[in-house]
Amino acid sequence: MGSADKWNEMVERLSELELPVEKPRLQQTLLVYHYFSEMESGGHESVCNWLESYIKETGIDFFVAELSLALEQISATNYAELIQFYFMPIWQAYEALEKDETVEDAFIEVVEAADERYYQIGTLAQLLEVHYLRHEEELFG
Repeated sequence: MGSADKWNEMVERLSELELPVEKPRLQQTLLVYHYFSEMESGGHESVCNWLESYIKETGIDFFVAELSLALEQISATNYAELIQFYFMPIWQAYEALEKDETVEDAFIEVVEAADERYYQIGTLAQLLEVHYLRHEEELFG
């Protein structure tokens, strides 16, 4: 099976799952996959929209720590640092925006800065694929 086939298989398998899952490594992989997928479709605003209920359920501090650790586990240290630096202000602005649309500029500003940093790093897809291939049996075996 070629690399594109493995990538498509990974996307298909992970897309079928919802957070949380019981297997710790699968939970980490799924969290990184959702972060990656939402970043590619709409940036950090999309991450907030897609994972809003999970973040509210677990709490923002837990979410930031969990996602940061998951990113570190796949050697995506630069992304973990990005999350640690930007995601709390993004979330605070996101919640403020839900209550008061006049703060939209502040939300857009922090999201654009974080999105720009994300795209500058530019290696998450490769790291996620390597992680999946290395741990496929453990994840789905």
